[in-house]
Amino acid sequence: MFVAANRARRAINRLDDFHAALVAGDEDALEINRVIEAAGLRVARQTRSQAWLPGEVAFTGSITSVMGRYGEDLVLEALSAMAEAFKGQVLSNGASIFLGLTKIMVSPPEGLERHRLLRSLYAFDMKGWSSFVQGTKGGDGRAQAMRIAILEAYNDPATMQRIAA
Repeated sequence: MFVAANRARRAINRLDDFHAALVAGDEDALEINRVIEAAGLRVARQTRSQAWLPGEVAFTGSITSVMGRYGEDLVLEALSAMAEAFKGQVLSNGASIFLGLTKIMVSPPEGLERHRLLRSLYAFDMKGWSSFVQGTKGGDGRAQAMRIAILEAYNDPATMQRIAA
């Protein structure tokens, strides 16, 4: 009823639906929110990235999808790594990084070291990572571009040495 009343007042987006589901006590929304907060992040109130604060995520749909397919542990690990690597930064391309990272985690190249993979996120700040998806259209295209960029950082000895220093 709350969602229906709100839709009559103004256009509703996915984040509005998510927050309404939280207020209504929806078990799935509560579980997603719990995982996001356990990772040290929080759900944004607005869809406009210019209004986001550091540590806010707006890609609840992507999180829900990955969690439904691969489980809470994988999502928590990916989000926690992002929270640490991008502490104090607005996650303007968080969805692309999250999806690219989880694609690697779900189907890792042979010999992949998980800890080293997560450390590779430190190779660039959010603005730096954004350059890898600039001009790429579509969520899956952006996720694939980010997957490639993360693996390039992971496989570059100079980058990994700089991160370790």
